[in-house]
Amino acid sequence: MTVYEQLIEEGRQKGLKQGRAEGVAKGRAEGVAKGRAEGVAKGRAEGVAKGRVTMLLELMAAKFGPLSDATKERVENGTDTELLSWGLRVLTANTTDDVFTQVVPPRAAPKRTPARSTHRAKKRTG
Repeated sequence: MTVYEQLIEEGRQKGLKQGRAEGVAKGRAEGVAKGRAEGVAKGRAEGVAKGRVTMLLELMAAKFGPLSDATKERVENGTDTELLSWGLRVLTANTTDDVFTQVVPPRAAPKRTPARSTHRAKKRTG
């Protein structure tokens, strides 16, 4: 191998090594950023869910007094859909059992009054 070919090969190896190092660093940085974003999103979702549980337990305790451990456990293990439903039901429930079983009637559409016409008829003179 000639000196020229050796220099070319050394440059190629050096470029490969540098390219790999840059690729690994870039991949690592992207992975860390993606992992951080996913962690933040997951943390927010968990925080929202915990907030719903806390709010529902506080509303129920304010309305019905001290809650049984079974009631607390049921709320703490509720799905997002259940928590939202129970949160609406607590407004009309008479007992804690009603919160979990009561059927909430659908909301009625607000009554609208007919709009008044701003057009005034001209008086006919004759």
